[in-house]
Amino acid sequence: MADFRKAGLDRGDIRAELKNFLLSIRIRREEYLNIIDELEPDELEFDLREYEEYFQKEVKPLYEKAHSIGVKSLVELAEEVKEVYEDLMRIIREKLADGKQGK
Repeated sequence: MADFRKAGLDRGDIRAELKNFLLSIRIRREEYLNIIDELEPDELEFDLREYEEYFQKEVKPLYEKAHSIGVKSLVELAEEVKEVYEDLMRIIREKLADGKQGK
């Protein structure tokens, strides 16, 4: 299993970086699910922007690199990372939409 404490030490090892991203975002998603009901809409919007920006700047280039390499196990890992990020962002968007409907 990837060690999230070594996330910055694995630069250049695409498999290790993807595993660290996956571990990190899985933990963050679980933590977020525990606190989401306590967050205000402005906090949710800020978090959503942060996750979207981080995905675009950090995760997507690695995702694209995995696809360009074409190794099945890397592509599958990259897809899983993308899915968890998208799931977290979807959860936040739905919470924001629910809040707007409740007004």
